[in-house]
Amino acid sequence: MDIAHAGLINAPLTLDANDVRLWRVDLKSAVCEEAQLFMILALLEQFRAHSFHFQVDRQHFVAARTILRQAIVAYLGTDPKEVSFVYSPKNKPGVDGTHGGTGLTFNVSQSGDIAL
Repeated sequence: MDIAHAGLINAPLTLDANDVRLWRVDLKSAVCEEAQLFMILALLEQFRAHSFHFQVDRQHFVAARTILRQAIVAYLGTDPKEVSFVYSPKNKPGVDGTHGGTGLTFNVSQSGDIAL
């Protein structure tokens, strides 16, 4: 799925137990909305965003994490601020089961203006 910007994920999505979804995100289109996007992030993500030296890197991180949260909540039907991430012993990310997660795991990769 190619997402032009964070505002496009506004409908519930379905995911079967064995489904794998790939999202391709153009981070340039979400950069201009950084202040709005920033409010969706958890405190630790906000702190991490402030640690980036270059503005473009911070903007890309904020856009990627915001869209990740919006995609997850579209599948789980919850609020983006209510989603907690957990990490396996091998540092693989997933959604905390206390917020409706049912073993949902994900990875984020970013190169230049594109995130997967």
